[in-house]
Amino acid sequence: MAKAKASTVSDSMTPAVDRVTQTVNLQGNTKYAKVATRIVEFHSDNSECSIETSIDFKEGQNPWVVVTAKVTAARGVFVAHSMGPFSSQPKFLEKLETQAVGRALAFAGYMASGEIASMEEMEAYEKLAGEVETAFTRKLQKEFKSAGTAEALDELQEKVDALEKSENLTVEQADQWTQRIWRKRASI
Repeated sequence: MAKAKASTVSDSMTPAVDRVTQTVNLQGNTKYAKVATRIVEFHSDNSECSIETSIDFKEGQNPWVVVTAKVTAARGVFVAHSMGPFSSQPKFLEKLETQAVGRALAFAGYMASGEIASMEEMEAYEKLAGEVETAFTRKLQKEFKSAGTAEALDELQEKVDALEKSENLTVEQADQWTQRIWRKRASI
């Protein structure tokens, strides 16, 4: 578990407190403060505070659950939501509730990583981004292997440029592909 120095947002009732907030490292070396840690800090900073949640089931062919969290302190009331399809998976309601509380705490100044997203959402995003990157890389590999003409390599370079522009490839990845394309072009 990593540690990051953090300052809490202060109000007229509570002085700012410098503390070392425990964080975990997610893929991509993103530091994330767990919701449980932020709840402890919130209660520590606010002598009179509350965290309330409510759950609303949306009926229909594809039922949904909406969880609302309300964080109250001297500085104000901060409300956030989390939603997802109804599931029989263990603890799915608890996960949605934790996400909503984490968002409300972030709105109150108790940030997770500079982002509003929960740890689960960040991990899911990073997993999806990795899968998308892998899919793009596989497709580029296949086209690179079959490109036997200068025209085919030019088309591939255009795709690499478009993927970089749409941020599906990093600048470094696009540069590596450009170098490979130019090396192959020189051998044709």
